[in-house]
Amino acid sequence: MSQYTFESKGFILHSRRFRENSVLLDVLTQTHGRVALIARRSVAKKKSAFNPYQVFIEKLFRWRGRGELQSLQVAEQLKSFELEKMNLVCGLYCNELLVKVTGKHLPMEAIYTAYRETIKSLVSTSAPELPLRTFEAKLLMELGHALDFTEDCQTHQALVDCAHYYYHPQAGFSATTLGTGECEVRAEELAALRAHAIDDEHFPRAAKLVYAGTIKHLLGTKTLNSRDLYRDLSKFRIAK
Repeated sequence: MSQYTFESKGFILHSRRFRENSVLLDVLTQTHGRVALIARRSVAKKKSAFNPYQVFIEKLFRWRGRGELQSLQVAEQLKSFELEKMNLVCGLYCNELLVKVTGKHLPMEAIYTAYRETIKSLVSTSAPELPLRTFEAKLLMELGHALDFTEDCQTHQALVDCAHYYYHPQAGFSATTLGTGECEVRAEELAALRAHAIDDEHFPRAAKLVYAGTIKHLLGTKTLNSRDLYRDLSKFRIAK
């Protein structure tokens, strides 16, 4: 049976040992979505530009095969993004989130672009949570979970002017409580979310609550290890 050859820019999201002499790579590509590629460890040791363990490096991938697992032929480095400390953990969060909420072999160029811009922003920003919120918003929108900031999920009417609102990941925003599993969002916070005004002082808290709640619902029983790591490091930094 003949094999197809594919080529695309991409980023390695995760790698792990696969059998004795191979590495299994989870790669986000620009044109083919997320793919699983097998790289021979012996090849990786001989060619410095073909390092399957490095993340946050945009590469030109060429691979062959059919089905779920395909064979990596070439990975040429294009652009490296150096992340450090908390920004590195934020980048790992993006990687883990993509692995756990996206399917394989589904074109998602908009997500690729959002991911690349997020990693680029994390290189230099001193406020890493802000590009994360933008990434989460774009990811949710592309996955069909865009938030409706205008309609009351209970009455299906326009949200009335209230001092605060309630958000439930399974339903949306409402002027009245929906019960357990919701968070409360003030009127000024909802306005900042609606405009995605990341420079607004009311944006960070509400965005973290709302996007985190939606992602938790989307993950179901899955957990994010990078989120726990970020929380632990934040506590350590505050303690110092």
